[in-house]
Amino acid sequence: MKKIILITLLVLVVLILLFSTIAAHTTHENGVKVKEVKMFPYCCIHKTAPFTEIPAVIEKVWPAFQQQGIMPVGPMIGIYFNSPFEVKPEELEWEIGFPVSSEVIPQEPLTKDTWIYTKVASYTFVGPYEESASAYPIMMEWLEKNEYMQVGPVMERYLTDPMSEPDTSKYETEIWIPVDKK
Repeated sequence: MKKIILITLLVLVVLILLFSTIAAHTTHENGVKVKEVKMFPYCCIHKTAPFTEIPAVIEKVWPAFQQQGIMPVGPMIGIYFNSPFEVKPEELEWEIGFPVSSEVIPQEPLTKDTWIYTKVASYTFVGPYEESASAYPIMMEWLEKNEYMQVGPVMERYLTDPMSEPDTSKYETEIWIPVDKK
């Protein structure tokens, strides 16, 4: 239960900061790279709601996985289809879930979808989750300079388990932005 609450709080902080303007973390532009990734299925709870509802969704995701006997095959993910700069808070569209094997057939409240984007700009932010939003301006500037355009939703992959690593300066968040050449 402590783990769910801690993850809930960390994801909420990350999402609140996701689209805010904050000072850049000590990162380097060359940390952004374009890479090929495989499509993968994932189960999630999909919402169109303010980001303030994320903690409640996180508290439902893991128990739903457990009750349905679904085993994640990767770290928790958040997929963000729009931003507070584009729509009203109640129109924000997002998903919280985990990658799963292709055989999984979820029941409500979970839905199954597939990450279909195979070319992504990737950046691994190292530091406290609440500072990971500082990577977005760096990534967007890199995309512009290198003549790439965003072609899909942003995904964050939360790679560090806060219960296993107490030092927040070592947390890793991998950010994927689907891209194509302009």
